[in-house]
Amino acid sequence: MTTAKHTKETELRKFFAERYQPIRLLGCPDKTLRRYKTVFNTWARFLGREPTLGHLTDVDIAAVLTWYHKQGRTAETVNTMLNHIMALARYAAGKRLIDEVPDVLPMPEPVELPSIWTPEEVGRILDAARELRGVVSGMIPACRFWPALLLIAYDTGLRAGAIWQIQIEHIDLERRTIYIPAACQKNRRAQMVSIHPETIEAIRQIIEPERKMLFPWGGCESTKYNQFNAILKRAGLPAGRKNQLHRLRRTCASLAHSMGIDATAQLGHSSDQVTRRHYLNVSGLAQAASVLPRPWRGGPAPVKSLPEPEETNVSPTTTIVIRNKTEPNTATESITIDRPFSHLLVSILSLAADIETSQTGFMLVVGMANGLLTLTWRKSRTIWDARKQWSFWDRRLREELGIDKARGVAVEGAA
Repeated sequence: MTTAKHTKETELRKFFAERYQPIRLLGCPDKTLRRYKTVFNTWARFLGREPTLGHLTDVDIAAVLTWYHKQGRTAETVNTMLNHIMALARYAAGKRLIDEVPDVLPMPEPVELPSIWTPEEVGRILDAARELRGVVSGMIPACRFWPALLLIAYDTGLRAGAIWQIQIEHIDLERRTIYIPAACQKNRRAQMVSIHPETIEAIRQIIEPERKMLFPWGGCESTKYNQFNAILKRAGLPAGRKNQLHRLRRTCASLAHSMGIDATAQLGHSSDQVTRRHYLNVSGLAQAASVLPRPWRGGPAPVKSLPEPEETNVSPTTTIVIRNKTEPNTATESITIDRPFSHLLVSILSLAADIETSQTGFMLVVGMANGLLTLTWRKSRTIWDARKQWSFWDRRLREELGIDKARGVAVEGAA
């Protein structure tokens, strides 16, 4: 293959099209090409003419970045432009088209909390989507199209680009999974994601008529964002560039992390640092203060007592069965205490929620039927010093119930 000869007078745009893109960006997404085009347009606007290879110097690069920042661009946006310029500069230096690789440091980026929606806000968005009129692509009612798409985004945390490319043949309605081919992923790694039964039902409502893509879109790209902005405004939420489907990806990651799920794996990231810096926001979710044991001196922690509500026609006693599936040799206990069934539910369910969000590796499964409470300890995952952690939570449980281990009666042969 013959290549044109380039010098320091060669325009960067021409160098990119003739040398860099064909060799270094084979198969890259269109989004990457648009970003390089933005770099060339921005630099040309600053100079009043096209930038050349000769402009790949410390002084020239710093000048255009400083000007770009003064135009109101964030440090993150400026650094993205710097990354693209440096990629060109390193390649050009390697081919000895410029004297040296420029040495320009990125701007410090303030680390803000990633923006997410609460589950209640997601519910409002879904309600607004269900009120839409008209059809999408001339075949699917908008009031069904958008809820299905939003539920998939909420359940999986997939990128918007991957969601729009979902093919019907890759959906398993029985197993409640969606296969995402590597070609549809930014990281070029295939992924199998699970979805909720409610989402399956939403998909069933739009799976006809027969076609290849689950979410066909006949309009231009901008109409996607315009229609989603209309949904947000109908839901009474802020719309705009920072409130698109990617916010649902951050929402999924943050909620999953708070429930002990590996958010990095859920999002398909290769680095936990990227997930924590750009996706996780647990400020409104369970944090240490809600699960840490309270400090005390001079004896055991005081038992938290709940006010006894006035009730009629309730059983004065409750039989509780405590099973420990985490330790096979631990006997099942049957305990009867002098407190009504309903008086115990609030404290037990609250404690179970605390355990679920504490990431200690255990969960308390609560069963309720005919005045009988069945409390089962189960492992949610392996953790360091798990037995000690379980002992702490089991003690907390017995304190909540107002009982101690000595009062438990082993049930022989219990499951």
